[in-house]
Parts: sequence; structure tokens; C-alpha cells
Amino acid sequence: MAQEGGKRQLEARETRRRLFAAASALFARQGYHETTIDQIVRQAGVAKGTFFLHFATKEAVVTELVGHQTRAALRARAEAL
Repeated sequence: MAQEGGKRQLEARETRRRLFAAASALFARQGYHETTIDQIVRQAGVAKGTFFLHFATKEAVVTELVGHQTRAALRARAEAL
């Protein structure tokens, strides 16, 4: 039973990662406003409802993306100093 829970958590993390990667690529290629949730889920290979299990809105993906970029910039700055 405990293994099943661990497997589900890994699958959920992988699904979230795929959604995030798909959204990031689409935002970079065609811009935030031109990207739809339908396009994101199609590229990630998941159902639309799955998107909403991981992100409340498209804006939530952007918030996470900005957080990733900010942390990367701070790490780069610390390494440069």
C-alpha cells in the first residue's frame, strides 16, 4: 500500500513537470496571451481536468515560472560573487 502512494506521488510530480514544461515552451514560443490551456494539455499529453488538479489557473503556471527564474537568477548571482 505504501508503495502505491509513493508511485502515485511520483506520477503526479511527473505530470506536473510535463504540464509546466509544456506551458513554459508554449509561452516562450507564442506568448502568454496566445497560449491556451487546451494547447498546454495537448502538448503535455494529459486531460484538461488534470491541468486543474495541478494548477488553479494559467496564471498559476506563470507565477511558478517566475519563481523558478528568480531562484535561478539568485543562484547565478551568488555564484558570480
